[in-house]
Amino acid sequence: MTTDASGCRKAQPRSLMARSVDALSRREYSRKELRGKLLEKLEDGQSAADVDAVLDELEAKNYLSNERCARSRVRMRSPRYGNRRLAYELSMQGIDSETVQAALQEAGDEFERAWQVWRKRFRNPPEDYKERGRQARFLSARGFGFDMIERVFDKAREEAQQDADS
Repeated sequence: MTTDASGCRKAQPRSLMARSVDALSRREYSRKELRGKLLEKLEDGQSAADVDAVLDELEAKNYLSNERCARSRVRMRSPRYGNRRLAYELSMQGIDSETVQAALQEAGDEFERAWQVWRKRFRNPPEDYKERGRQARFLSARGFGFDMIERVFDKAREEAQQDADS
């Protein structure tokens, strides 16, 4: 702590490294995401070049990793979202397409995820075009492609038919 001209205590500015490590201790960040976070709150005497130098050092020490960030994000969000949405979110975080594709390989079977998301929400196959559209929009908004949605509807109809035959 230092004092200003009026004799009041004034906090020392926290270093960029300390703020970076603090943020990374809570969750994984992509380089672009952490850079934006640090640039928002630059303090006196700190510049974008300082931020880039800190990020380079964090990457060299393997504290900051786009690959790890992508895998973590996919692991957390894949039970609720499709590959299209996950890929979009990761690309918005500045993660390259090769890293995105590698992370999506770990997400598991997209059809099974789409089926679980649909079953949790609807349980019954659509009975008319209006309901079909509503269910399709729901799945589409979660990043599942129309081919996946059609497969979900086909399986729902098959299960409903089997239940009716029983």
